[in-house]
Amino acid sequence: MKWLLWIVGALVVVVLALWTPDKPRDGLEAKYAGPPSQFVDVAGLRLHVRDSGPAAAPAVVMLHGLGASLHTWDAWADGLTGFRVIRFDLPGFGLTGPDPGNDYSDARSVAVIVALLDQLGIARASVVGHSMGGRIAWQFAAAHPDRIDRLVLISPDGFASPGFGVRQGSGGAAVRVADARRAAEVHAAHEPRARLRGREADHR
Repeated sequence: MKWLLWIVGALVVVVLALWTPDKPRDGLEAKYAGPPSQFVDVAGLRLHVRDSGPAAAPAVVMLHGLGASLHTWDAWADGLTGFRVIRFDLPGFGLTGPDPGNDYSDARSVAVIVALLDQLGIARASVVGHSMGGRIAWQFAAAHPDRIDRLVLISPDGFASPGFGVRQGSGGAAVRVADARRAAEVHAAHEPRARLRGREADHR
């Protein structure tokens, strides 16, 4: 019995040593939501958004990966002069906070992107996604090819190879290979090898 008490005591010490209380949201916003950050009410969410660059310039939407935030793209945004660069914390990440309906499906994320573009008055945009954000980006392209200018995928998660299905999502719904192929077709149709700089030149 004594050894059991020692084990329980050791576990309690470890838990207390590792436990970190939540930091006050006000302090986090003061630290991480300085200009050009803003909070935008979109699709029932309070999205943490950064929208920088000329309003009339070609738009680029940047989607971060799992465990990341819009700050992933800070250096990229600084380098994309001549573009309107929009990045935001996806639901459940960064300073956006939880989804009120507890819906973290890709379909929900795609709907949030559509609602954000509508609210910002952007008809079409180039979309850049990394990891989980890449998966959401190609699903957005497959669902809304008319709203994609260029699609850039950086180590995208869940992109099906020919002959293989992908299981994902809280409901375990299958992503059809046809969806991935459709996204690839959209990608190819919008000159994947062309740099965004070419779009800037076209704009000028």
